[in-house]
Amino acid sequence: SYKVSKINHLFYNCSSLESVPNIFLWNMTNLKEMKEIFYGCLNLKTLPNLNNFDTSNVTDFSNMFYNCSSLKSLPDLSKWNTDNVTNLNAMFYGCKKLLKLDHVELEFEKDALEAIVDKAMERKTGARGLRSIVEEIIKVMEQIKEKKF
Repeated sequence: SYKVSKINHLFYNCSSLESVPNIFLWNMTNLKEMKEIFYGCLNLKTLPNLNNFDTSNVTDFSNMFYNCSSLKSLPDLSKWNTDNVTNLNAMFYGCKKLLKLDHVELEFEKDALEAIVDKAMERKTGARGLRSIVEEIIKVMEQIKEKKF
C-alpha cells in the first residue's frame, strides 16, 4: 500500500472551503511535511478533531493555516507530537479571527517573535516550547477577556 509522506498544498487556495472533511482519520504514520495544506483558505471556519492525527514524524508545519482569516478556533492540538518539527514558520500567519478576543487584538511584532524564540531557546524546548510560550500569551488574553471593563 502507498504511504503518504507529504500533504503539502492539499487545500491550497481553496478560498470557498468552509470546513474540512475528516482527513485526519487517514493513516499517515509516514507523514513528514504538512506545509501550506490550508494556505489561502480564506473562508475556512472550522476544523475536525485532530487528536488522532499522527504527527510524530512531521518536520514541517510552515504556513499550514496561512491567511485562514475566517478560522475562529482550533481543536485541541496538545496531543500532537512535535518532537521532530523543525519548521513552524508563519503557521498561523493572517489568522486574525483565531487570535481575536472581544476588545483585544493580538499582533506579534518582529521583536516579540524574536523574544518568543529566545525564550524557547533559553528553555531548550524547541518547537514544542514555542507553542507553550504562545499558549501562555493566549492564556493571558483569555484572562483579559474574562475581566469586565
